[in-house]
Amino acid sequence: MSDFSIPGVNDPYGTQKIISGLMKVKNFKLTEMEKSKKSFEEDKSIWQDLNRHMKTVSDAAQALYGFNTPFGAKLGKSSDEDILSVAATRRAVDGDYQVKVEQLASGDRFLSKSLPLDFRVPQGNYTFTDGKKSIDVPFHGTKLSEFVDLLNSKADGKIRAVLVRDTEHSQVMQIETVGVGVKNKLGFDANAQKLMTSLGVIEPDTSQDVTLATNVQLPPLGQQSWNIPSKVPADGVLKIQYQVEDIPSTPPPTQASGFTLPPSGSVQFQNLTIQNSPMQAPLPQEAPPPPPAVVVNLQVLSLQGNSSLPLSPLKDGNGEITLPVADFPAGQLTLTANNQNTGKIVKITSATIQDFASRGNWKPTNPVTQARDAIVDFEGIQVTRDSNSISDVVPGTTLTLNAKSNKKVNIHIGPDTKAIKNGVIDFLVNYNKLLTDLNVLTSMKSPDPANASVIQDANYYTDDEKKRAEKILGRYQGDFSLNSMKSMLQRTMMDPYGIPGKSAYVLLAQVGISTNANGESSSSHIDVTKLRGYLEINDAKFDAAVAQHPQSVRDLFGVATHGDFIVDSGAAYKVFQILKPYTQLGGFNDNKVASIDARIKDKDNQVREYKDYLSHYEQDLKVKYGNMAAMLDSMKKSSSDLDSLSRQGGQ
Repeated sequence: MSDFSIPGVNDPYGTQKIISGLMKVKNFKLTEMEKSKKSFEEDKSIWQDLNRHMKTVSDAAQALYGFNTPFGAKLGKSSDEDILSVAATRRAVDGDYQVKVEQLASGDRFLSKSLPLDFRVPQGNYTFTDGKKSIDVPFHGTKLSEFVDLLNSKADGKIRAVLVRDTEHSQVMQIETVGVGVKNKLGFDANAQKLMTSLGVIEPDTSQDVTLATNVQLPPLGQQSWNIPSKVPADGVLKIQYQVEDIPSTPPPTQASGFTLPPSGSVQFQNLTIQNSPMQAPLPQEAPPPPPAVVVNLQVLSLQGNSSLPLSPLKDGNGEITLPVADFPAGQLTLTANNQNTGKIVKITSATIQDFASRGNWKPTNPVTQARDAIVDFEGIQVTRDSNSISDVVPGTTLTLNAKSNKKVNIHIGPDTKAIKNGVIDFLVNYNKLLTDLNVLTSMKSPDPANASVIQDANYYTDDEKKRAEKILGRYQGDFSLNSMKSMLQRTMMDPYGIPGKSAYVLLAQVGISTNANGESSSSHIDVTKLRGYLEINDAKFDAAVAQHPQSVRDLFGVATHGDFIVDSGAAYKVFQILKPYTQLGGFNDNKVASIDARIKDKDNQVREYKDYLSHYEQDLKVKYGNMAAMLDSMKKSSSDLDSLSRQGGQ
């Protein structure tokens, strides 16, 4: 309130002080109204924080039993990541497998001979192929570097060429396919072949395939061998195409009738036939003939030399086996086929040794790598793919091949126990934080909030959070909704869950989750914090439970008890259901905040109206006391004038 003054006139009557006193009395009500508004704003902030904390717990709870539950996460482990790495999705099937990486997929990468720096490419149209894709390079004829730039721009990342100076006065060109696998072999048309030959990238091919067998049929228990010539292409590959057929089953032999007694005989008398009594004697029981032995052994092919090298087992139907010549055992070799099966016919359609470098009428002169498919031995079955990333052998799992090796790599697909544990811990941490907030708000008020045990026990509080907790301690001590929620949450975490008779665990305490998971209780000392319902997790006990019975642990948090895949029980499910009426849109918390907002708005209107009233009230006081002062001044002046006249009359 501004001071009351009249220019040129002092305040001899103390009207300003009187007005200030009267306004102070009136402002007391305004102060109370503003305190009430601030209290409503604090209530709103508390409920908004509570709502956020409830939503955090609700989300963490739903994450434990929802469609994206960590209990459904899978983890792939490899015994040697340098050879093979594993990535499993949620669709992966648990299991243990053995894999041997026999060959990595690679692309063509060829080097030219050493060329002069001024080497020129003749004018012409050159066509390159990357598998089935053709790349036309119309060239006007100039330096090799310009041809390389044009090829790279036309190839659109399918083929890449680069020039490297091998000496101060010469250069080498490298040309390669970006893709890997046999389907991405590098090819040239007639003009491109002529150019690549002049560059020393390719040369004419005079090699021939070595044929070992063609259309050979092995009946059950049949065997045959083929000698492998001592001179075969060093970069060759043995390719065997085969077919395995089942022989139609034959009915088992008829069992013999066994021993029988002869007829007892009869006599004729006139027209009567008298039959003798049948003969009786104990007969031996004839044992049924043993069933014929059935042998199924698809390990049919092997290379015999200084040592024996079994090739990949065959599979029913048509198939193919490949083996690089570099992997042949030492010594004079024979390819042996031994069909030990009693009910299968094995047909060797073809068995040839091919020069891998051969491309028909040419082969690379200086290949750094050549286009090859990846070959892995998966559980004894040879698998060929045109990529080093294989995702269709183990369901939901991608195998990444990193290096060729003669040793087998063990891979394990199982639950992602780390993700499960982190999900459960996240839920418990947020649950405990919410429970702490509820305990702070509903506890008894304390004359010394800073030392209240419920706040001291919350060791995760920051300094700011601790100060805030001290300020709101016991604010909703008698609030029925919060006390009821706290009781339901505590009871929920103690209730039994799972499927009776099927689940290995029915209580969270059985998997290491309880108020006293990491210590034994003592009658001589009661830990008050444990009475407040805060939960602990015993790492070792929980890890062991997840390792032994992961599904039963999952059922503790969310389970479909009716077998319809719709979760209707479990600790996390029940916590979510308890909090849902509070946190959902238009739920209890939203209505609570909306109600407080309405009170704040009403209080704002009251404050604004009262301030207007005070402004008018103060103005009225100023006018009234101004008029009073003016009247007093006028009366004083009149009195002074009368005194002056009286003195003049006396003279």
